[in-house]
Amino acid sequence: MPIDAEPTMMPLRVADIRDAAAGIRLFELRHPAGEALPAFTAGAHVSIRVPNGAVRKYSLCNDPDERDRYLIAALREPGGRGGSISLCDETTVGDEIPVSEPHNDFALRKSAGGYLFIAGGIAPRIIDILEKSPFRERFDAKGRLSGFTQAIPTHVILHPHTALIGAALAIESGNAGIASGRRGARK
Repeated sequence: MPIDAEPTMMPLRVADIRDAAAGIRLFELRHPAGEALPAFTAGAHVSIRVPNGAVRKYSLCNDPDERDRYLIAALREPGGRGGSISLCDETTVGDEIPVSEPHNDFALRKSAGGYLFIAGGIAPRIIDILEKSPFRERFDAKGRLSGFTQAIPTHVILHPHTALIGAALAIESGNAGIASGRRGARK
């Protein structure tokens, strides 16, 4: 599907809305007829048409074994483009909202030599939820990949300029060309 193409949507009912942290709301979405929802894997996201008509992507936060609901977290961003404000301020329990099937752009690949996943926004703010969830156990329990995933260190860096620090370290180490495919390139 082209990047700009809109995904096929299914109506899901908002079963619950609650505050998870300052400025972050959790939304529980269920099928209106109580049917099982399409399966997903850890790291998957869904696209949601928010009340103002914008389509935004949100990561699924619940256990992939829970096929009766999707749980998303939305950071209400006053300086954003309006999608999160619309979702947080205009959505109420009982509403039906258009949601895509889950898609995973961050699936682990067996042939990868390593991963660097930089997250911002919500992830550092819900670290308590992540620590209490079975995230790490599920991350480590990838079947044939379990030995590989257990060897991957997991760190949360709570610094407002993490990406800039990482870029500086990449330049210092001579890996500034990784993104362009020129490993070790220097200017």
